[in-house]
Amino acid sequence: MNRAEECPDCKGTGAEAGTSAKTCPECNGKGFVTVQQRSMFGMMQTQRPCSKCGGKGKIIEKQCTKCRGKGSVNMKKTVSVKVPAGIDDGMTLNVRGQGNVGTNGGSRGDLKVRISVRRDPVFTREDYNIRIDFPITYAQAALGAEIEVPTIDGSVTYNVPAGTQPGTVFRLRGKGVQKLQQSEGNRGDQFVTISVEVPKNLSKKQKDALEAFESTLDEKNYEKRKGFFDKIKEKFNK
Repeated sequence: MNRAEECPDCKGTGAEAGTSAKTCPECNGKGFVTVQQRSMFGMMQTQRPCSKCGGKGKIIEKQCTKCRGKGSVNMKKTVSVKVPAGIDDGMTLNVRGQGNVGTNGGSRGDLKVRISVRRDPVFTREDYNIRIDFPITYAQAALGAEIEVPTIDGSVTYNVPAGTQPGTVFRLRGKGVQKLQQSEGNRGDQFVTISVEVPKNLSKKQKDALEAFESTLDEKNYEKRKGFFDKIKEKFNK
């Protein structure tokens, strides 16, 4: 990053090396002048920045050639910033004392770091929870299976029950994101959405086997299908 640093030639004074800034005779170094004005309420006093020194309280007769009298120059700096667990995209970190150098010997400002989180190809974050789509085979859905589910901590084992339907969502408690500024282990959950992948490019043998299997099934094996067509019959047979 680029930030204002104390000029190495004039040491922040803004004056050419070997010279020094003089106290402004107009404001006596205060940087402001008091103005009296008469109004319907009587005499009123107001303060305004000194026009002679620009509010600095000092006048530089010979400006530093490197910083042109500003007392600071822009320099490239690398700052290490500790990013807390749980921070999210768009949040801003305030790093005290790492901003631009102050003027007239003032303290250094703060550095504002805006966080941008790169998208993950597997996990999707929602607040402190994580979501993932997990494809399984038709046989795994029908018969049940033990699967290895990826989490941000590594894979965990989950037993998919027999008859699991597409779109089923199961929860892995405490496998989400660490909650910001809370005790360690206070985390969100991971939600896994099951999708059943229909096989493609079947051989004739596979098709024959599937058709033979299908012929052994009846309505009791397809509760949703049966319920759907029962509603259709009820609607149009009235």
